[in-house]
Amino acid sequence: MPTGKVRRFQTKCVKVFLYIFNAVQMFFTVLTILMLTELAVGVIMVANRQVLNGTIKTRLSTMIEDYDDTENLAFNRLIDWLQNHFKCCGVDGSDDWIDVPPNSCYCFYCDDRLTIDVYTKGCLETLSGKARLFIIILYTMILVIGLFQLLGLMYSMKLIRHVRKQRLLRDLRSVYSSHPEMLINNNAKPMTTSL
Repeated sequence: MPTGKVRRFQTKCVKVFLYIFNAVQMFFTVLTILMLTELAVGVIMVANRQVLNGTIKTRLSTMIEDYDDTENLAFNRLIDWLQNHFKCCGVDGSDDWIDVPPNSCYCFYCDDRLTIDVYTKGCLETLSGKARLFIIILYTMILVIGLFQLLGLMYSMKLIRHVRKQRLLRDLRSVYSSHPEMLINNNAKPMTTSL
């Protein structure tokens, strides 16, 4: 028969065990909600792919219209950098500029020779391609993280089931130890009650 100190220690162990079990259940619940949210965001992103192209086109068109605004030099530098870096001009091509395209649309040293060529490719095509690449990388990351989360869900569910099984076995042992008459004996006759 356990002493008082041993009994208190056993009670504390059971409380810690139950706390951990509740924490695993909470982990499972939060991870499930997180995965469902990620899935919803992924579906929305796939459904709105064309909206991204429309947004890029609208923004680029606005940028070109506001290019000669002298109040916003940083904005002009951004457009120049974009056209130089991606070797593009305008939204759909150099014809998008009302007057003469800015210097950033010209290639002064192309193909290892000194020339003055205008970039013919529009920035919409280039930026849409970069956005598609970024989205593919994002989808891949979401899938990899989702697989790890799925593994976490499976192992936490397995742990929850194991803890429940151990709790049931512990409860059955305590019941059978306090009531030995409840043990099934194959040689004994079934108990009958007389009315």
